[in-house]
Amino acid sequence: MSLSKMDEDNKELFNGILGEFNPGSLLNTRDISHDLLSGDNGFPSIDVHQDDKAWVAKIKLDGIDKDDLEVEVKDDSLIVSGEYNETSENTTDNGTIRETKSSSFERSISIPEGFNTKSVDKKYDDNFLKVTVEKE
Repeated sequence: MSLSKMDEDNKELFNGILGEFNPGSLLNTRDISHDLLSGDNGFPSIDVHQDDKAWVAKIKLDGIDKDDLEVEVKDDSLIVSGEYNETSENTTDNGTIRETKSSSFERSISIPEGFNTKSVDKKYDDNFLKVTVEKE
């Protein structure tokens, strides 16, 4: 089954369920089903790779303020946690719709043996956090 077909099926499902309770709902079911299918589930995407010199995790910080982010290495794992808050407003002929989205997350990624977890370099650059752990 294609993703677009699944998206349409999800849209029909949400409209069928929610439409009974709120006819003419302002809810955009496209956003809900798209988030479910695209993996946009409240967790920042993380790209991890290693070479002969270092283990590197690159974390995308879309909409996450670096001050709301905690990064630590504990028991040979990189632990990234934080909060995400977004407010949007849309004015239509029927009135103003104001939405606030809030979520928190925590991800833990194992760091392979042979890397010096006592020395971790963190750099914030261009909406990304790059965490580098050098080889021992």
